[in-house]
Amino acid sequence: MIREALPEVVKAIGDDNLMKVGVGLTAYFATKMVAQDGIKVAISGQGADELFGGYKRYLESFVNDTLNYDIRTDIANMYHVNLERDGACAMLNSVELRLPFLDENLVELALNIQDNKSILRKLAFEEGLDYEIAYRPKKAAQYGTGIDKLLRKKIIKDTDLSEFL
Repeated sequence: MIREALPEVVKAIGDDNLMKVGVGLTAYFATKMVAQDGIKVAISGQGADELFGGYKRYLESFVNDTLNYDIRTDIANMYHVNLERDGACAMLNSVELRLPFLDENLVELALNIQDNKSILRKLAFEEGLDYEIAYRPKKAAQYGTGIDKLLRKKIIKDTDLSEFL
């Protein structure tokens, strides 16, 4: 299944970088399931980590007092780093992604919160989500789904991704 989708995803994202391909495949398969249910629009969580300091690297930014700057830089670069790739992979399945965390009003609010590094986790827990779920360590999509492991151990050994570009 992954091997069959690989050429289409690599071509759609225009890059053979393994990490980008892994994330692209995750978006591709998620939207494929959405499309199989007859749904044409899906909600994406893109932007939440950037707005609310969800990446581990933001801990260093917080300590160095560069968190606000780093978050703003990441948001400014999101289109070329994440959104373009995810949109291209979703459109392979004729699914449009909506990005509620990137609503202009929410972005402005989040950027003006001084201590925003764990607000989503705290809110989720306070609203009733089990502690183990709300505060579990973050895993990037390509690792949590196992796609990265499959790519590295089973597919990449005998595949040159650049041939799909």
